[in-house]
Amino acid sequence: MKSIILLGLIWAFNIGDVANKENKSCVDGGSVSISFRVGHGLDCTGWGICYLKLSFSSASGQLGAFPMMGSIKLNNLDNGFELKFSKDELMKNQPDKLGFIDGKSEVTFTQEFQIPNEVREALESKQNLTIKPGTYPLTFIDGIFTIKFPY
Repeated sequence: MKSIILLGLIWAFNIGDVANKENKSCVDGGSVSISFRVGHGLDCTGWGICYLKLSFSSASGQLGAFPMMGSIKLNNLDNGFELKFSKDELMKNQPDKLGFIDGKSEVTFTQEFQIPNEVREALESKQNLTIKPGTYPLTFIDGIFTIKFPY
């Protein structure tokens, strides 16, 4: 009888653990490292995203020659995703873009940008991730800019 009760308790704890893991993944998705450049079109002028891909190592130390490093994170609790990057990365690689966001609480994208499938798949997102033209919330905490986008 003791062994049946013990097995029942072990089973109950394991089911609870699985449920908690599943709930966590539903609330807050994964994060992947990316490299990207701010701007529009081939010449990357203005504000937007003109280039974005998965990144497996940090960018070279050459100023302005390589895309910035950052991350994209799913945030299912807010039904969206977040783009995060440091002010230092922006200053090192595209200092002319700081004026678009420094000291602001929102940022406007005028052109649509589709997050590449390789990034979406790495995040295990079943949805396409698209930045549509519009104004989005921007925060700056501890040297990190965060822009939140809806699904």
